[in-house]
Amino acid sequence: MLFAHLKTLLIVIGAAICSSALSTTPAPILAQPSCTSGFCTATANLKLGDDRLSIGIAMPPFDSGLSEVLVNATVPLPYGYSAFTMGDKTSPFMVLAYGFYGTLLNGSSPMNISELRSQIGVQSGNAVISNPNIAKTVISTSSALFPGQLQLVSRIQSPLLRQQSLFTSPSSVLEVTLSMNNPQYLDSANETAVLELYGSQTVSFVFERATGTFENYTEMVKVLGI
Repeated sequence: MLFAHLKTLLIVIGAAICSSALSTTPAPILAQPSCTSGFCTATANLKLGDDRLSIGIAMPPFDSGLSEVLVNATVPLPYGYSAFTMGDKTSPFMVLAYGFYGTLLNGSSPMNISELRSQIGVQSGNAVISNPNIAKTVISTSSALFPGQLQLVSRIQSPLLRQQSLFTSPSSVLEVTLSMNNPQYLDSANETAVLELYGSQTVSFVFERATGTFENYTEMVKVLGI
């Protein structure tokens, strides 16, 4: 499932990068323009250990007044959740998760987008708390399941977004988290969850607002049916 929270606003996807006095931490990669079937994003293709994942972000022009983004995330299976920050390390999280991914692994049922989550969350200690009331999210039917991979396409709308450096700064370093820990749901609807950061992997990438802003944003929303 996909989830996100507020104290540290992030979109989930990550891996830990370590450094020491004898080694140099690689510079974060720069998200590049990527288009397919009328849908374009600024996309970062990331490697976390043996896993590969990608995060694509599309934003409307700032003067449109819209406070929303489109996210196209591809994550390895199985996993617990992935997320990424929407600004510096004190910003909220955008969290992505698949609810009952166990059914995907044995082929007993097809993917059901109602089991996907794309939310905003707030960091609390060594965890992120998802809150479905922070943002309105729609999952696109363009989301797809591939062998060993899940592609999740979503539209996230929240007044909080225009306050994040993703919108306000020409360039932002976003931190991605990938965790094998399943979300711990706090309600029967599987909407509010605790997402443990302990044991997760993190990696960063550079998002340039000019690259991720698209004049045809509203047309892309229509293409995705969301």
